[in-house]
Amino acid sequence: MGIVVLTLIFFLREGTAAIEYYSSEVGSLKIKPRIRNTIIETWKIYILYTVACIILLYMAEMNLFDAINHSLTALPTGGFSTHSESISYYQNPLVEFILIIFMMVGGVSFIIHYRIFEGKHNHILKNIEFRYMILLIATVTCICFFLFSGNNDVFGNFRTSLFQAVSILTTTGFGTADIAYWPALAQTLLLLLMLIGGSYGSTGSGIKVLRVVVIIKTIGYSIKKIMLPKSAMVRLKVAENSLNYDEITNVFAFFTAYLIIVFLGACIVAELGYGGYESLSISLSAMSNVGPTYLPLFIEESDGSLQPNPGWFEMPDVGKITLILLMWIGRLEIFPALIIFTGFFRMKKKKG
Repeated sequence: MGIVVLTLIFFLREGTAAIEYYSSEVGSLKIKPRIRNTIIETWKIYILYTVACIILLYMAEMNLFDAINHSLTALPTGGFSTHSESISYYQNPLVEFILIIFMMVGGVSFIIHYRIFEGKHNHILKNIEFRYMILLIATVTCICFFLFSGNNDVFGNFRTSLFQAVSILTTTGFGTADIAYWPALAQTLLLLLMLIGGSYGSTGSGIKVLRVVVIIKTIGYSIKKIMLPKSAMVRLKVAENSLNYDEITNVFAFFTAYLIIVFLGACIVAELGYGGYESLSISLSAMSNVGPTYLPLFIEESDGSLQPNPGWFEMPDVGKITLILLMWIGRLEIFPALIIFTGFFRMKKKKG
């Protein structure tokens, strides 16, 4: 909830597209008092969701201790489990379904939840970020399901595909399968979901669905401008709000910085002896605060038993420090972290 509050207070600045988008979602009158009221109401909603998740998991035959722990890591999209096998430990379709719902709740903007609790239930279907999230989840789930079609367990394939798509896109990181052994196409799609992440104003990380929408709209806008006469006036809109040049520049600057930092992190990890695809997944997973990577959690021994992969535990300190920095930078949305580093170097330069 701290990240949601931080977004609402500091990242929604007057005169930006983000505040215009927020205004259209919540109401433009007295925006700052409305933000404060929204934060209070969001806390109430958040607590209600958490209690509901605990009760439902307990009713699904999860013990109370596990129900509390998984509720406290599903809604905040943290992903930690009390078992090394994560959610696959339970082999319970009802538990998976409940967690899918609450991972989606955490990955969707709490502005939408605020409006739903105001009685505007159709608002979620009109929200552009939610529609894109559903499209992404449906597409990746269908493709992964098709890739696993050789397995006769149709329902199990669908469950696994849907659960992992939701878990990765919302940056929760719960697992019902070790994605390190998935087909290359499925892994590539999951990397894309790691990069995108949750909605603006949600507990999810990543570059955020709203920024992806802006990038897609900008590409379409550029193509349209090329095809039309120079004198033609074309507006770039997101959710009926026009975007100015500065806002578009900020989105592309953020996206570019994100990719550069992920690439540098992957290079450092690769230099430590890890494979290229593994290194990329480790760096991107850390930056987007997801968790799962393509470095297998377990290694099968000659006798068929599974042993923890020493690749994680034997990672040199420079690799661990790199991942710590990536997780921190990604969670702070890059620019606040870069401002801190810039201020540090300026102070050092002045002293020198």
